[in-house]
Amino acid sequence: MHYKDTYDLYNTLENELYTEICELFEKSNPYINENNLMHLINNIMDYISIHSDIFQTFTRFELEGNLFSKLKSYFYNKVLHESIVLSRPINNNIDYDVVEATFIVSGVIGVIEDWLNNGMMMTKENVSDILQKILTKF
Repeated sequence: MHYKDTYDLYNTLENELYTEICELFEKSNPYINENNLMHLINNIMDYISIHSDIFQTFTRFELEGNLFSKLKSYFYNKVLHESIVLSRPINNNIDYDVVEATFIVSGVIGVIEDWLNNGMMMTKENVSDILQKILTKF
C-alpha cells in the first residue's frame, strides 16, 4: 500500500483501528446481553494488546485525528443512548445519564491510555478483570 505522506498513513491506521474497535463493541454489545461485558472488555484488551505498538504511538503523538477522542465519542454515544433507553421509566434525569456516560467512558479510556503509557505493567487480564468489576457496579 502506498501513502501520500505520514499523515495519510496515520489517518488510515487511525480509521482502521477505530472501525475494528467499534465492530468489537457491536459484536459484544453489553446492553443486549450482560454477559457480553466480559467478552467486550477482553476482546478490546486483546485487540489493543496485539496492536500495542500502534496504540502506544497514538497515545504519545496526539496528531489531528486523535483516535482516543473518537473512541470516547463513539462509546459515549452508545452508553448514553442505552442508558437513556434502558432507564427511562426509572430515571427521568437526563443530566444524570450524561454525567454517568461521561464518567464511565472517560474512566475506561483513561485506564487503557495509562496502561499503554506505563508500559503495560499489569497484564491485560488483570486490567480486564478490574474494569469488569468496576463496570458491573453501574
